[in-house]
Amino acid sequence: MASDPGGLDSELRRKLAELSWDFEEWLRTSNKDEKLRSMGNTSRPRWTFPDLDGLRDYRDVVLLPELAAMEVNTGAKRPEPGGNLVLTAGMTPQPLLLSVAWWRPGRLLIAPSAGRESHLSPRRGSLHVAKWVADVVQESPLALGMTESPQVEILEEGLHPTDPASALGTLRSWLRELGVTDPAVTRLDITGGKKTMSATAFALASELGIQATYLDGTYSPVANIPRPGSMEVCKLPDPREALGLARAKEARDLYRHASFGAASQALRGAVEAMEQWGSPEDTRRYHRAALVAAACQLWASADYGGALSHFKEAGEKPPYAVKRLGATWGAWYRAEDPGGLAGALRGKHEELAIYLVDAWRHVERWHERQPRDAFLRWYGLGEYALEALLVKLRRAGNLKVDAGDAGLESRIKGSKLVHLLGGVGRMAELFRSGLLDCTWRPRGSGEDCLVEIRLSAPPTLDGLDFWLEEVNRNLRNACAHKLAMVSAEKALEASRASRSMILSCVAAFPGPGGLAGKTERWFGSSAFQPPDLGRILE
Repeated sequence: MASDPGGLDSELRRKLAELSWDFEEWLRTSNKDEKLRSMGNTSRPRWTFPDLDGLRDYRDVVLLPELAAMEVNTGAKRPEPGGNLVLTAGMTPQPLLLSVAWWRPGRLLIAPSAGRESHLSPRRGSLHVAKWVADVVQESPLALGMTESPQVEILEEGLHPTDPASALGTLRSWLRELGVTDPAVTRLDITGGKKTMSATAFALASELGIQATYLDGTYSPVANIPRPGSMEVCKLPDPREALGLARAKEARDLYRHASFGAASQALRGAVEAMEQWGSPEDTRRYHRAALVAAACQLWASADYGGALSHFKEAGEKPPYAVKRLGATWGAWYRAEDPGGLAGALRGKHEELAIYLVDAWRHVERWHERQPRDAFLRWYGLGEYALEALLVKLRRAGNLKVDAGDAGLESRIKGSKLVHLLGGVGRMAELFRSGLLDCTWRPRGSGEDCLVEIRLSAPPTLDGLDFWLEEVNRNLRNACAHKLAMVSAEKALEASRASRSMILSCVAAFPGPGGLAGKTERWFGSSAFQPPDLGRILE
């Protein structure tokens, strides 16, 4: 802020110097009572309270040099005219006029302080100041550098000067009633009025996402008006953005709905805001929360190794599945053989059960928003459990393969066996009947051979009917190509069938018992839940 800003041409500098000299001379030669009295008569300086008469002189002698000084002080040119401007009004007219002249709105809304009287006259309060400004901009827009008069609205009842809740409610209702809430074309200048009003207006601007501004300057403590040439336009940052509060709220909502990647991105934005405006402690807390959300996204994507690394970096205890699978997951995965991970996992018992439960519970977090994807995922988990059981029974000798050639029979194992059966429907038929015939053309052979697959003691699998029904298999194929819609009820049907299939398959795994009971408990265990983001952000 400067009383004699540089960057002005000589004529504007001369006019500004005259205003300043006139104003300062008035301050020196009158005592306080005389100054207050002179505010209501023609002996006051030109900068104080201009009447409607002589507005051209006010524009030429006062407004133009002052606006030029504001551009220098603000470091920006006046914006293009248009949009909505909301003003809070107190007893000082100069900032109101200058704000209107600076923004040149198409629509002007003035909210005065309720029940305040002016020192100019017992009959003149904030409402009088608001109406005076309205008269100026409507009757003499050229005096403010505007080509046409804006539409003007005044809040006649005023804002309560000392009750923030009342003032906030009144201003909010008024703006919504008038339809002035679009952040793209609305500004709220909080310069005028008592501090309570300014704070209230600032809170509403933050709530509605509207840009809040104010005119700052060097004020005379006696005249209670800014000195000529000292004004500048200041834009106030939204405190919710500056302190990361809006992004933190957004992140909480996204995280709660298992949109972990989007939550992490929102929190990274909050970290950037905190690095500029917040304390180091708050910045570290938000950074930790962003790491946890990113870890959960990796976890939900079955990147258990990456998730474990992120949880460790955040200093957060990982969920049970991440803890158990994170260290070995990467060793099982081979980029050149994407099926290697599935094959390695099928060979495990407890790790496979952990993965199946964990993947099932991830879907449970978002199935209501994406029932088609949930149907596909739950269907696939039941299918994978069935494949794993088939492979395990083959390894344990409970599934016999007869191809008429011992050499060929030894080749039918693991993924080869799964592919030979040709789909979940055929696998389900095998588990239902215990016997299935299929044809196979071995590599290097020009002829098909008949293969008989027999289960010595087919296990009872709850939920098997779901995969035997052709309508479900057809729906699965259509969903894979996004050619079908799935109801929430159908997705939940897949959820129940998948859970039953997982439990039944785990119970039928050959070897020591006890895993089925663990698996059932895992379906309800809090150890498979994401960390509490609210706790981390507190």
